[in-house]
Amino acid sequence: MMTVLWSLAFVGALIAPTVTASSATEAGALNKAIPAGWMSKGCFTDSGARTLAAASHESDNMTPKKCIDYCSSYGFTYAGVEWSRECFCDYAIQSPGEQAKAEECDQPCSGDKGQKCGGGNRLEVYHKEEVADPIVLQIVNDTWNYQGCYTDNVVNRTLQTLVRINGGATLQTCVAACTSNEYAIAGYGYTYAALEYADECWCGNSIGGASLRPEKECRMACTADKQEFCGGRVRMNLYRNRATTPLYCPKETCTSKTVSEPFTLLAVYRPQPSSGELDATQIGVFAHGALSIGSGDWRQYTIQDGVLRAQSPDGHEQATSYSRSVNSGESPKFGENQCSDYCIVTDPDGNTLLAAKGFSNVWSLCPNKNAGGRMDVIWAPQADKSDYDLSECKAIDIRLQRVETMNF
Repeated sequence: MMTVLWSLAFVGALIAPTVTASSATEAGALNKAIPAGWMSKGCFTDSGARTLAAASHESDNMTPKKCIDYCSSYGFTYAGVEWSRECFCDYAIQSPGEQAKAEECDQPCSGDKGQKCGGGNRLEVYHKEEVADPIVLQIVNDTWNYQGCYTDNVVNRTLQTLVRINGGATLQTCVAACTSNEYAIAGYGYTYAALEYADECWCGNSIGGASLRPEKECRMACTADKQEFCGGRVRMNLYRNRATTPLYCPKETCTSKTVSEPFTLLAVYRPQPSSGELDATQIGVFAHGALSIGSGDWRQYTIQDGVLRAQSPDGHEQATSYSRSVNSGESPKFGENQCSDYCIVTDPDGNTLLAAKGFSNVWSLCPNKNAGGRMDVIWAPQADKSDYDLSECKAIDIRLQRVETMNF
């Protein structure tokens, strides 16, 4: 107690010519009885999206000490008083809370008029000393790399698979689940893992239209490990698995690996935009030797023992180009070297879909920045490619359509 009073009196001496006994006493009264090991962080803005959001408490006898005692009893490392009688707790300061002027936190506490307890939409924040804020790990298990804080949408999820983990998710348990065969598609593990809303773990192979946001929007501590951040409200700490895609041609069991009758490929957005059904768009092989949207040089295909063959419309053998190995984050390539990555699967609605390496649900359309926005077909798009921005990629299914019927 003596240390606090002497420190405050000393600070007062620095900022004023003289300090009367009454003013020193008043300064001490404003901060009296703050528990040892806690310090003031100052006045912060507060709003509907709370600056301290993990827990709250109200009392007609509120003081900073009572609020700190309340938050500390539940293990929180931040406490804040507001509007004379309100108390809020958390493990970190949340967005959009920002530092405010000290004089804006000037309302008397309901439990002691001699102390200040924030103000209207203003929070006096206290922090437990020598306790570090949670962190965001940049690399996990040498293969999962942090991509940033990304948006999510409860109607159209950024990642498609929610994994329930008893006791809440941590980064380690989440990436383990997204790698596990129990949750992974075809046994390779998902491309992405994400932590959201303190205890949610999500897995997926593409992130659709999600956008990158400031890190301060992903600052909810994990329920299961208070030293890690687990995203925020419709915000996720996103990680990418660099080990999901082998560079060889694995043999996977599908509905069929041979389709002898010629077909065309149609890109159908998944899910369909809410504005209404979108016409399927035809996919062609362009002169650059990869799959894209539009009137490509070759737009008819067959599959023979897993090799996707692109043919000219008249079907002449000499005008056939063969599929090469499919690599994560790239558009499927064609040439003379054959690789049997392809097969077909049937979705629950009876549609025949093209799959590569056993995956039919990792295709996306991505605007090529270096080719005038040409819409390229990408298998399992990635975040570090120079040709496209991951946030602009849209998930699609690739449906097979017989040349004779042209219906899908």
